[in-house]
Amino acid sequence: MIIEKKEQLEALREGGKINKKILHDALKKVVPGVSTYSINEFVVKEMNKANVKPSFLGYDAGDGPYPYSTCISINYHLVHTLPSKKSIIKDGDLVTIDMGVLHKGFHTDTAFTIEVGSNNNYKHFLASGKKSLKNALKKAKAGNYTGDLSYEMQKAVEGGGYNVSVDLVGHGIGRKLHEPPQVLCYGKKGTGDLLVKNMALAVEVMYMVGSPKLTIGSDGFSLDTYDGSISAQFEHTLVVGEKCPEILV
Repeated sequence: MIIEKKEQLEALREGGKINKKILHDALKKVVPGVSTYSINEFVVKEMNKANVKPSFLGYDAGDGPYPYSTCISINYHLVHTLPSKKSIIKDGDLVTIDMGVLHKGFHTDTAFTIEVGSNNNYKHFLASGKKSLKNALKKAKAGNYTGDLSYEMQKAVEGGGYNVSVDLVGHGIGRKLHEPPQVLCYGKKGTGDLLVKNMALAVEVMYMVGSPKLTIGSDGFSLDTYDGSISAQFEHTLVVGEKCPEILV
């Protein structure tokens, strides 16, 4: 989406602020013994209080309508995992909360992965993903290409000794949750779609320790690492600027 009016940008800013706070508060609930279902229920409650709608609930990406308001993925579950009362978080798990907010007709999308507990077994792994997204966002300015962002994500993740997903992508966002252009997790500089001022994007890095090959999980929605290796996801929604992007969430 290309933002054309001040009111559209304000709606995205407001939605992004709400989305950021709910995600921040939900991550505090990620402790041993808690189910991913209960975290989803907390998010639903907070969205209702904020008078926003979940972007994910009922969204159909080809597998049927998604039945929850969040995707909460653990360890080898990379993305799109259904919250479940049977999915109990344990010390040492890597947990990703992925969520979207619909506010005044506009979507924002964000995700973050944390390690449960204080062991810091995956400190380097998580730092590589954060660095890759940070470097990619610096390239989100008018005149660059989606491949410039993709290149930075791939470079940092592979430089850390890991692999990016070759099947999943970031995306344009706005009135629809998923819009053109696609933003791959790998690529070459100067390739892909041209970035223009006021383009809204959801840029995300999805990566794993082992093979980038994925398989469908037992819940019918989750995309899991084929070899069972751990995985993570970091995502921000932004608006492309002349010199630097505005990070909405």
